[in-house]
Amino acid sequence: ANTAENPEIFGKGIVFSAICETQAIYGLLIAVLILSLTGVLSGDFSVQMTVALGTIGAGLAVGLAGFSAIGQGITSAGAIAAAVRNPDSIGRSLVFAAMSETFAIFGLLVAILILFGLGLFQLGG
Repeated sequence: ANTAENPEIFGKGIVFSAICETQAIYGLLIAVLILSLTGVLSGDFSVQMTVALGTIGAGLAVGLAGFSAIGQGITSAGAIAAAVRNPDSIGRSLVFAAMSETFAIFGLLVAILILFGLGLFQLGG
């Protein structure tokens, strides 16, 4: 409804919509990494219990951090509403929406560090 009131805001508002989807992309990235690094995709699926539990932990890290998208969506909706009233507020509003993103990035980093710690990445080899 806000973009119907001010059509120029649509292009800028789509950024706020897209930023809330990055948590799903992080989850997809970790899922593909886990499936490929453990051999599920190649059919050679034989891992130790510690690796199995570690990959569950990596999935939980990025998955639970993905709940930050809820707060980010609320913030983004408010930012779009504010931009309709004052188009100059878009830049400042983007900062607030991006602050919620940091929790998802932390979850992604923890998941990647867990996968490194499990020895699933073969560096230099």
